Amino acid sequence: MFGETLRYWLKNDEADFSTFLSKFIQRLIARGYSLSDVSPTLLQAAAMIEDRNTRGTQHSTPTTSDNTLFFHQEFHPMGIRNRTLQNIYKTALSNHDGFEKMIVATSRPKYLRDLLCKTKPPTDTKNYNVSNLLTNLQNSNNP
Repeated sequence: MFGETLRYWLKNDEADFSTFLSKFIQRLIARGYSLSDVSPTLLQAAAMIEDRNTRGTQHSTPTTSDNTLFFHQEFHPMGIRNRTLQNIYKTALSNHDGFEKMIVATSRPKYLRDLLCKTKPPTDTKNYNVSNLLTNLQNSNNP
């Protein structure tokens, strides 16, 4: 239920989120779950979504000093390894460049899926409250 709620949240705006979540709750009830059993889990999912939105999920601020050298490379199976780059830095450059340390970051290459199926949360997520939406949906589905 967590994953399904999060997926609806990420892929839809407020109106569609409400519609799809309402249908999801109806399907769960049709499968034999009671609304009282489903409600706590959905409210926990709402709290998790709201926490993600308030913390600004995807990217947290790094806690490294300004005196750090960052080296970013895209992964390639035949490419140079991170450990090798760090060893080269330590032996050849570390005392001559003025940086305290070097961090090597490796990202995976872009796949066709990345270009075709971008999932981003709605831009107006701060304008509505997920817990309130879930409570309203549950109240409207309550017989």
